[in-house]
Amino acid sequence: MGRTKREKGDENTGLIVTSMLTREISETDLWNFDVIGIKDQAEKKSKMEQEETTRQHFLKTLKRLPEGRYEVSLPWLEGLQPPANNRIIAEGRLKRTIKTLQSQNLLRDYEDAFHEWLKDEIIEPVNISRLDYLLCTYLPHRAVIKENSTTKIRPVFDASTKQKNGSSLNSCLEKGPNLVELIPSILNRFRLGLFGVIADIKKAFLQISIDDKDRDYLRFLWFENGDPDKLKIYRHKRVVFGINASPFFLGATISYHLDNVPEHLQEVAKKLKTSMYVDNCVTSLGTIEEVESFTEQSKEIMLSAKFDLKGWKYNEAKSTFQPAAVESPAHEGNVSVLRLE
Repeated sequence: MGRTKREKGDENTGLIVTSMLTREISETDLWNFDVIGIKDQAEKKSKMEQEETTRQHFLKTLKRLPEGRYEVSLPWLEGLQPPANNRIIAEGRLKRTIKTLQSQNLLRDYEDAFHEWLKDEIIEPVNISRLDYLLCTYLPHRAVIKENSTTKIRPVFDASTKQKNGSSLNSCLEKGPNLVELIPSILNRFRLGLFGVIADIKKAFLQISIDDKDRDYLRFLWFENGDPDKLKIYRHKRVVFGINASPFFLGATISYHLDNVPEHLQEVAKKLKTSMYVDNCVTSLGTIEEVESFTEQSKEIMLSAKFDLKGWKYNEAKSTFQPAAVESPAHEGNVSVLRLE
């Protein structure tokens, strides 16, 4: 397996090529039928009931803020206590992260990401009077580097860390439905129309607000300029990629939003709803005029909830007309669809 190259040929038939979805699993996971989609019926029923409880919690606690942004609450598992304060672990991990960043000359770039988040109100400083007497969790973080990305370096948070004999934040949260099961149907619909169209939401998870009462479970530490004597404590105001419920939050929020658009946008919203996988829009249409109309209305719908649907691409056809709302046609080579190439 691996990358499948797109053959040169008629652009009408040369859509976007994908490879098979792969996933790294441990030897223990090989004995877990759930990994390959086979589930015990009793377990499946129990899981469905649990997922329905999570959906109901989501709907009950969902809020729409004045600017149009949605706000969600963490879906705590029933009967589980929130994890204990793990500041010591987080501080130890931070020292290692900073050492690595300094060795790669990336400390300033990494810190700039936090400054940008502060400016965009994605994170906020923790009031010194609220430091440790509250129940709280500190999320260790590390750098992920992508040389070919517009954002070369970004922080990634670990919500699975725990103290010995303790629980992690992720182990106390319901993660919601497994959206990976939706990939085959989306890809099948993607092949139906003449024009395959793709786009993605800019920083999708960071567009959803977290309820104030849950933010102290989403704290993290930072040493300004890498100096341990200049400790900064922040907490997330938006959904964190690294929390196991994050994909559910995004999917459920988008679904709710698309179910509640104005009447004149309902037809496009219905198609958009069946085209979304996490932060990707993957669909197909019959004519270039339909591509233009769908693109413009989809951007309008999503922007009203602070989701910027961008990076629009479609496969070329014999028509030379290109709608202004679509950023570019897909040219020869590999184009990522659902992050498959």
